[in-house]
Amino acid sequence: PLAPFEQTELLFRKHGESFSKEDRWAIQEFLYLCECEEFLLVELGRRREQFQFQKSGFYFKGHGKDASFALRRHLGYRANEVPQDVFKDFSRIGFHVFRRHLVESSISGIYVKHPYAGPCILVNYSEDLYRQRFSAAHEAAHAILDTDKEINVSFNKWDIKDLSEVRANAFASNYLIPPEVLHAIPNPKRWNEEKTLEWAKRLMVNVE
Repeated sequence: PLAPFEQTELLFRKHGESFSKEDRWAIQEFLYLCECEEFLLVELGRRREQFQFQKSGFYFKGHGKDASFALRRHLGYRANEVPQDVFKDFSRIGFHVFRRHLVESSISGIYVKHPYAGPCILVNYSEDLYRQRFSAAHEAAHAILDTDKEINVSFNKWDIKDLSEVRANAFASNYLIPPEVLHAIPNPKRWNEEKTLEWAKRLMVNVE
């Protein structure tokens, strides 16, 4: 694995044009906080739950759905239960999750496989809270399913041919709103704008 400074160099070299000076500082601070949090947890003897998912086959959307169902079972969610605090959920399984304001608003989240701290997730705090929930779940999917990657930067506009992004979206969608909940929603095809806003608020998801 790459050392922390090598990861930062790789991140900025690969996506340098996407980060402002302020963003670079926020990312470096984020990685430092992940290290500090991991150090404190170790010193205090606080072990986090371990969750691993073994994907099989080549159906990427299926990987995302199956992993989301497996994690929900692991955390004790009922089939029709909507998660309230996804940030806490991912912290429970050993991920370091921080929210920081990024000037470059086209970036929704970043995942880093830190050599000491482990999976680290940065969510763009400039987005609305419901979008942040989705971004956190999306990056968690990369941490769970793209274990061969050192870093991943997720943009609001992404290549629909990128199957790892499709998979991460499938995970986030099914984790936040499982099929049992969707199937129970009455008359979704007859919604007007008011009804759409009502259900988006109830389910804590972005209207889009």
